[in-house]
Amino acid sequence: MSQWSGEQSVAEYGDLQASAMAVDCTGQFAVLAGRKVMTLVDLDNPTDRVTKLTRQSKFDISCVQWHPYPVCGDLFATACNQRLDLFSWTSYGNINQKCSMRGHSRTVSDLDWSPFDVNIIASCSVDSYTHLWDIRDPKKPSNSFQTVAGASQVKWNKVTNNLFATTHEGDKGSSPLQYIAAHLSKIHGLDWSPESETNFATSSQDGTVKFWDSSNPRQSKGVITSGSPVWRARYTPFGHGLITAVVPN
Repeated sequence: MSQWSGEQSVAEYGDLQASAMAVDCTGQFAVLAGRKVMTLVDLDNPTDRVTKLTRQSKFDISCVQWHPYPVCGDLFATACNQRLDLFSWTSYGNINQKCSMRGHSRTVSDLDWSPFDVNIIASCSVDSYTHLWDIRDPKKPSNSFQTVAGASQVKWNKVTNNLFATTHEGDKGSSPLQYIAAHLSKIHGLDWSPESETNFATSSQDGTVKFWDSSNPRQSKGVITSGSPVWRARYTPFGHGLITAVVPN
């Protein structure tokens, strides 16, 4: 499939019972991850599975993310229960586990690779901690941040280094740069604009997507209203578009 086109291709993988999916930085490969198996799929030939790795776990994979840098394009990370796992895959079709990162006391809810440092990945959990990990030394977090409520999303700023945002249910964080009461219901999605260091979007159970400027956070810059909860909202790479995933009522 060409990168930007209206072409559609459909393939079913019901036997995988996948709970998470991610596409690599080239747009060619996807990993489908579930409780019992992880499978690599070539999106140019989606009915053919490149390789699979059988898992022995009683927990689902809550999220998976490929490394955003082409130089590390063989790497992807998963979150399962309280642990992060780093995998690589080879041109021979093998998926190899490189390391595990353990630091959370509750289920990991999200992870995000740094867009500026190839070795750094952030993770957040309902245990109220957001950890930063250096994959060169995965035995413990390189830095940790605590709030009074668990986080459901963590996202790095795409323009400014060393800045990330998290979403929470609760009244306030302990030491954030800013606290923004964005929605009355749970926030399911968060994404920074690829063009502005202060602009980001949130999506919520309340059926809205809101656009924010962190330099003036008292009121949202705009709102998209949906008739159903909005599970995810993501900026397109060219910055002027937004893709949403809605949960039907």
